[in-house]
Amino acid sequence: KAVVSTQSTGNLSTGVYYGFASVSRGPVYKAVTSVGWNPHYGNEEKSIEVHILNKFEEDFYGEELRFIFLGYIRDECKFESLEALIERINADIKEGSDRLEELIEYKNDELFKSSAETQ
Repeated sequence: KAVVSTQSTGNLSTGVYYGFASVSRGPVYKAVTSVGWNPHYGNEEKSIEVHILNKFEEDFYGEELRFIFLGYIRDECKFESLEALIERINADIKEGSDRLEELIEYKNDELFKSSAETQ
């Protein structure tokens, strides 16, 4: 998971999105992204958390992250328990991954053209 500065979000609405992402111009993977205040934790600062659907061997702090927003899953909300939050995150991951199957051509978007071959 990567937490990204919100400086480049413009008027992007809070909520959960899906798209594709690459780290350090490497392979392009499916991703689910939360934009907002993380109300379950009471954050005071808006953040973007990108969950890349890939197992990385190492952390990638300080690396370039590219993400293309392709669709919206749901509004951000506060959960009654950590278990309910985790359950919903897992459902969001499945929904985003399933929807991205129909948008696979976006792995070759201009944003990623300088990336390594897509996987």
